[in-house]
Amino acid sequence: MQVKTMLYSLFANGNTKNNIFIFYSKLTGEEIKQIYNFIRKYKNDVNFIKIEDEYFNDAPLYRNCSKEIYYRLLAMEKLPYNIKRILYLDIDIIINNDLNKFYEDDFENKYFIVCEDSNHSRINKELYRILNIPEEYKYFNSGVMLFNLELLRKDNQSEAINKFMSGEWKEKNKDFHDQNVLNALYYKEVKYEDNLIYNCFIKNIYGEERKKCLKDACIFHFAGIKPWNYKYPSKCYKIWWKYANKVGYRHKYYLFKIMHFVYMIRNRNNEYYKFLKEKESKQ
Repeated sequence: MQVKTMLYSLFANGNTKNNIFIFYSKLTGEEIKQIYNFIRKYKNDVNFIKIEDEYFNDAPLYRNCSKEIYYRLLAMEKLPYNIKRILYLDIDIIINNDLNKFYEDDFENKYFIVCEDSNHSRINKELYRILNIPEEYKYFNSGVMLFNLELLRKDNQSEAINKFMSGEWKEKNKDFHDQNVLNALYYKEVKYEDNLIYNCFIKNIYGEERKKCLKDACIFHFAGIKPWNYKYPSKCYKIWWKYANKVGYRHKYYLFKIMHFVYMIRNRNNEYYKFLKEKESKQ
């Protein structure tokens, strides 16, 4: 459901034929068939790349994540060598406007084009200390990344990542998986674009800034609690479900609405939910 919803939002908000690459290890034949047929239905190409079991077996995992969260680190190694750039997208994303401008952005000799992670800013001194990042640098989110594959391969960055992950990093990593790896290695080697446009955590934004994001943002990222979870605290779940309904999940939306309503009633005295309700009532 999440894969189809994200991809449909991409197809619906662009006029370019896309070439989709999906790294996987556990998809069944039936699941692959469904995703393949869905993507081809919208005249886009798709490539499934199976990742061998030996990858990331020893990588630390937190918050019920699986080792697939590290698969983006294999882009240089596993993608065809004729591809010079690739846009990585998490599946908890909705594309809201055309991405061509972002995709064709000039790397300016950087390894990645990214956006600052508004959940984990430079005030998080403990995180910066663990990753050995000077405080004057930003911390970026790995859910939206434009890879400069040509330069990454030229500089043999697959080996650099493997060396880093086999070192003391396991004991230092806390909660953010591949994102910490990428920040620790490349905090000086990335170009930043506006996170309110290209990696907008809409749930955390209020007032006039939210109105601007709803109009202009190209990517909404539902990091943290997900909009298909009935405990989702913000009305912004409507953005995600608008596309899920068009894909064919309206029956799940009705169930979500019922469970969400009951949950919010039961938690109406919770201070956090009262704060959110007050904020959103002013939108």
